[in-house]
Amino acid sequence: MDAVRIVLDQSNSIAEIARSIDIGDTVVFTILSVAIRMIIAFLASRIHELFNMS
Repeated sequence: MDAVRIVLDQSNSIAEIARSIDIGDTVVFTILSVAIRMIIAFLASRIHELFNMS
């Protein structure tokens, strides 16, 4: 029974780790998408200024 309990504990901790990694991935993805949008907006305004100058 001890071996079964150890296996169950390990699978539970693996599930918890996977869950925390999944949450971390969504946070990273959100930060990246926001950063990419900011960069695109910045580049768009720069390009707009360049076109206005010419």
